[in-house]
Amino acid sequence: MKWFLAACAFAAVVGLAIGTATIRAENIRRRALLQRMTERLDALRVGRAAERARLEEGREPDRLVLRWAELSEALERRLLR
Repeated sequence: MKWFLAACAFAAVVGLAIGTATIRAENIRRRALLQRMTERLDALRVGRAAERARLEEGREPDRLVLRWAELSEALERRLLR
């Protein structure tokens, strides 16, 4: 009887070890997946920030052109007086 109990205890310990290894392997796989997703999201954020900066730069000359036109018109009005 004690051999039977020892065998059951050994089987339980082996089962727990296998279960633990399986859970750890799944955790490692999921962490790697989360890391890849995080890296992709970070790359998208950086890309969007760069695009936003590029677009903001593109808008700045428009403002300067409009301001130049306003100042030119004001100068012309003063000169024509």
